[in-house]
Amino acid sequence: MTISKFISSQISQINDEGAMIIFHKLIRFVKLLPILIFALVILILIRTISFIFVIKLIPVDFARIGGVYYLLWYAKLKKINEKTTHQSINLFFSSNSTTHINLHWFKMWKRSLIVLPFSLIWKYTIIINKFFPGYEKFQKTEYIALLNPYYAKKNKALINSLKDDVFDKLINIKQSVVNLKKKDTNICKNYLQKIGTSDYNFVCFHARDSFFLNKYNKDSRDWSYHDFRDSNIESYSPAIEEMSNKNLLFFRMGLGTKNKLKYSNSKVIDYANSSDRSDLLDIYLSSKCLFFIGSESGITILPETFNRPIVYLNWPGIDNTQAFANNSIFIPRKFYSNKYNRFLTFKEIMELNFHDKFNSAYLRKLNIKLIDNTPQEIVEAVLEIHSRLTGTWQLNKEDEDLQNKFWSLFKYKFLKSPTFRIGCSFLRNNQSLLN
Repeated sequence: MTISKFISSQISQINDEGAMIIFHKLIRFVKLLPILIFALVILILIRTISFIFVIKLIPVDFARIGGVYYLLWYAKLKKINEKTTHQSINLFFSSNSTTHINLHWFKMWKRSLIVLPFSLIWKYTIIINKFFPGYEKFQKTEYIALLNPYYAKKNKALINSLKDDVFDKLINIKQSVVNLKKKDTNICKNYLQKIGTSDYNFVCFHARDSFFLNKYNKDSRDWSYHDFRDSNIESYSPAIEEMSNKNLLFFRMGLGTKNKLKYSNSKVIDYANSSDRSDLLDIYLSSKCLFFIGSESGITILPETFNRPIVYLNWPGIDNTQAFANNSIFIPRKFYSNKYNRFLTFKEIMELNFHDKFNSAYLRKLNIKLIDNTPQEIVEAVLEIHSRLTGTWQLNKEDEDLQNKFWSLFKYKFLKSPTFRIGCSFLRNNQSLLN
């Protein structure tokens, strides 16, 4: 942000909200003045020593469990000793968007990386830096490019700078870059023993709803623009019933939910709404499940971090898939165009660049409705991943040809596990979307 742009935005705000806003801004400025002065001194120091080494201050939203994706990829690159992580000193600080923080998750990352206190100082150091030429040098390297094809396309320079063996090494990382303490692990093992199960003999499932962001709203922010990501937990019930004879328990995950489960099954635990639910167990269960069933939500970072297989359901897009996830599959929502009176093809969905906006209003503007996966599609996806994990899945040439045709739609380089797939039954039944 240049000074002229800053002044222009302030004038615009005064015009919109009236002269009284000047008074409120002056009061806020006086309150912040000591922090601003300290931040300016730090910035001068950072810029002065930058010819020796570059320090980058990076905000991390620890108050949303999926807010640490940047840390995940930075830590993975460091683990394989990728040279790009040695080109600067990265210092992290909290920039939280809700009132709840999973403290176990936070402490796990603090043990692995440098997380600074006094977040407000670092926040304003970054803001002040943007008023000076060359501020880009001190901005974070976009390691988020490794998350999915969309970010890879947005950050081609970084992706193309990484050698192919870096991609192979990242995919082949089996151990988590963060871990629970042994005493915490023992607490969780005792819980599983108490309810009659053990590691890898249960499945976690989660359907995003608006409960968390509404309950732990920090600034009375309207989060409804995210509602298109929501899923109906009841649509999972046929899949869970189908799997109930597999000698597995099923944990419904979440920090509270909008609705409790309507169906009952002795193998199903509505853990998200139980007195047993804890931040510690959230992490442990997600790290030790046989596989995880989830929609587009930050909680999937937990099984992803611990390299657990995942069935991604109701995925709102094609090029924003977590294609790095080993032994995992996804089935997307279909995009129905009221303008054309038909479903959009996969290629047309990618051409929307929906992830640029990623909100409900943009879908309304395009006159597009997202169609949830049917319960039968979910059954087929869950049975597929279970069959693959237990070695009973039967490969056939038609399915492999369809997979290749689907992934050929991506004309650019991105991080993809060879064991990440779009659901075979879903693709077989929607071949017209490949046109």
